[in-house]
Amino acid sequence: MTSTVEPTFPLEIQHHIVDMLEDCPEALRHISATSKALLPRTRQQIFRTIKIQSYKCIVDLASLLGSRHCTIPTEADTLELDFEFPRPGRKLGYDTDMIFGTIMDTFEHFTFSFRSILLNMPWVYSKNLDWSNLHQCTSLRRFVIAGSHVWLDDITRLLYYTERLEVLIIDASFKSDSSPSMFTNIRNRNPPCRVPPTLKELALSAEALPFLRWMCHVEPAVSFNVLRIKIDNIGSHFPNFLWLPTFVEKFGGQLVYLYFWFEPGPRFREHETHQVLGETLQCAPKLRQFKCLLPNPIYEDEIAEFLEFIPPYMRPSMVLELVCGRDIGVDETPFWEALSLQACMAASEDGPDAIRVVVTGLELDL
Repeated sequence: MTSTVEPTFPLEIQHHIVDMLEDCPEALRHISATSKALLPRTRQQIFRTIKIQSYKCIVDLASLLGSRHCTIPTEADTLELDFEFPRPGRKLGYDTDMIFGTIMDTFEHFTFSFRSILLNMPWVYSKNLDWSNLHQCTSLRRFVIAGSHVWLDDITRLLYYTERLEVLIIDASFKSDSSPSMFTNIRNRNPPCRVPPTLKELALSAEALPFLRWMCHVEPAVSFNVLRIKIDNIGSHFPNFLWLPTFVEKFGGQLVYLYFWFEPGPRFREHETHQVLGETLQCAPKLRQFKCLLPNPIYEDEIAEFLEFIPPYMRPSMVLELVCGRDIGVDETPFWEALSLQACMAASEDGPDAIRVVVTGLELDL
């Protein structure tokens, strides 16, 4: 009698097959349920990204992580805490101590190993956030902060500990005026003021623009490739926008992509705004793409005035794109998740030879 042996692949090949399914969570769940040999590998992929969108989810996850039967890996790449916000007639149902206890349990289980963190919290909880706990996330490459928080100074202090940070996105509002503590005794602050030399992409909401001014007082150790700025019509925010040319002069030597989003209102039409943008362009010698989102109704004469003022400040091989329309801002993703750093670098290598202007799909050669 002859016996047959089923062919088997080496474990390394099986692991490679599992890794190829990292974007197929359903397939990974099926494998984890049917193969004990591949269970550890599939769980590494399944729990590579942790997305929490409710307080119940974070409480349930912390309970699972605290179980003696827990087999969830202790490393993960991405953590997204995108919590729901209170509204009239709706109770969140969890006290502050419970929420932050579960958040710390999550960080500790995954040994603060996250490379990407999104933190979106309402004021009722964020006001009690202990930022010193985030100082242990030394592997962080991408940090997104949204929601309502106490002050911007907490973020400037976090930067000292994130030596590998590449992307910083601040789409948040702040309850306190951060200016006094941010700009007092900068040179002798403990820990020292420092920007990670790896930081290449920065995006700021209008309320986060004091960050530009703060960086102008820090020794330059970084040169950005991507800069995205949101501009509103609140008078107290505009003085911080005026620091933009100084900021780009210090940190924009390698800037290739500059992106503005103007909220509805008269700010885009003002001559002082045009002057700031023009001076900024002069400070970015390698800039290839300059894009403005204009959600408010824009008239042809306003576009014509802008196009008459800006191009003299532009260099050859630069693209100016003005995107107009009433629906801009309905979905904010195109701004906060704009052109990737890799795409920007490719654009800097393959840009056109002459200045090019694109207005709502209409291309003009200058």
